[in-house]
Amino acid sequence: MAIHVGDYIDQIRARIEPAMLLQTLAMVTVNVGPPIFFDDGMQLNGGFRVFDPQSHTWSRMDSGYFPGDFDTYWPGRPGWVDPQ
Repeated sequence: MAIHVGDYIDQIRARIEPAMLLQTLAMVTVNVGPPIFFDDGMQLNGGFRVFDPQSHTWSRMDSGYFPGDFDTYWPGRPGWVDPQ
C-alpha cells in the first residue's frame, strides 16, 4: 500500500508537533487498523461494508464480494487463482 505522506502533512504535523518538532524526526511508524475507509466509500471493519444513505447505516457486503472472500480473491492465499 502506497501512502503519499505529503498529502497528509498538515494532519501529521498537527498530531506530532504538540510533543516534538516534525523536522527532528528520523523515522515514523504508521499503524493502519480498522476502520479503514476507501476512496469509493467502502469500509473495512470486521468485514467489508458500504454505507446505505436510505437507512443511514453500514451494510455488510456478501462474503463473496470482491475482495471479501480472502481465499478466492487475495493473492497468495489458498484457493487464489492467478488471472495471468
